[in-house]
Amino acid sequence: MRREQVWRRDGGAASAEASILMPIVMLLMLVAVQIGLVEHARQSAIAAAQAGGQDAASVGGTVQTGQAAAETFLDRVSGNELYGTTVQVSATEETVTVVVTGSVVSLLPGLNPHVTGTAQVPVERLTW
Repeated sequence: MRREQVWRRDGGAASAEASILMPIVMLLMLVAVQIGLVEHARQSAIAAAQAGGQDAASVGGTVQTGQAAAETFLDRVSGNELYGTTVQVSATEETVTVVVTGSVVSLLPGLNPHVTGTAQVPVERLTW
């Protein structure tokens, strides 16, 4: 067989392969971006919980000031990727616990990821 005849037989094979592989590659790219969004939102929730815990556990801090600090942190940092957030602050004589939960923007249909960030901070005390 001559080369020209062999080349003519696979005419369009590259197009068929690309039409099968490209959607798979695009889906993998979307999954990678979604994982990044979820991880960033989780880190934002943890950081907000830590900010709220530090504020509530400081000398003169209260549960209300801790909740306000966590919500302010979320407003500044999370942008639009974390929504429907709730902040729960509880305190004992020795520790303050802050739990931040929320939903993450989804790039993939049917996926509704949620994240939770928790921080437990010891209460500061002045000793003489």
